[in-house]
Amino acid sequence: MNTFVVVLLVYGIFEICSNLFHFTRGSKIKIGESAKKQHQELPLDVSPLRFFYKAIIMFAFGILFTLSSVIYLLNPAVGLLLVFYTAILHVVYALIQLIVYRRCYKVWCSFVVYSLPLIVYWIIVTM
Repeated sequence: MNTFVVVLLVYGIFEICSNLFHFTRGSKIKIGESAKKQHQELPLDVSPLRFFYKAIIMFAFGILFTLSSVIYLLNPAVGLLLVFYTAILHVVYALIQLIVYRRCYKVWCSFVVYSLPLIVYWIIVTM
């Protein structure tokens, strides 16, 4: 479980850093245009404002995964639940994204990828 949590910690830090980079661009439109390069699972013809919101959401997930991972490393009993809840929220977000952009095949692929933390968590906990 510790290795899995460290992977989630790295993922969280990556999301924080990469989306902070986008936030340095200035306006919402410029942030959205910058985030469009990273978050290409969304259709590229959507408004830069949607990519801006995507950057905010992924930044928030970066914080959630980082905090839950650190808390797990400090207190496994509490952190285990936080990692679980964060993974569930990640899947819920992916499902909402899938419903909104269901015709784009990349969104289906990202749904699978966003579900991996919950799947791996479930496998580790049930073993």
